[in-house]
This record gives sequence, structure tokens and C-alpha cells, in this order.
Amino acid sequence: VVGLFGGYTTVSSLCLQTLNLALDGERRLAVFNIVASSALCLLSVAFGFLAAVWMAG
Repeated sequence: VVGLFGGYTTVSSLCLQTLNLALDGERRLAVFNIVASSALCLLSVAFGFLAAVWMAG
């Protein structure tokens, strides 16, 4: 349950930041925020996965 709520608040923060950028007329930064956050998330997951596989042997 904690993981579920933690993930929900993280996504909510990303959405709020992106919405605020868009409403302030910073559309390029809003798009960059989504793309960069998604890319960093995928890279972090890939790194964690590879680290787990390496540690498992």
C-alpha cells in the first residue's frame, strides 16, 4: 500500500509541475519535463534491473 501511494504522489507531482509550466506559457519546458522525467525513470529501472541480475549471479 505504501508503494502504491508513494507512486501516486510522485505522478501527481509530475503532472502538477507540467500543468503549471503549460499554464505559465512554458509549453516547451512542459514537454521537456515529461520527456526527461520518463527517460530518467526508464534509465533508472534499467539500471536497477541490470544491477539485480548482476548481483544474482
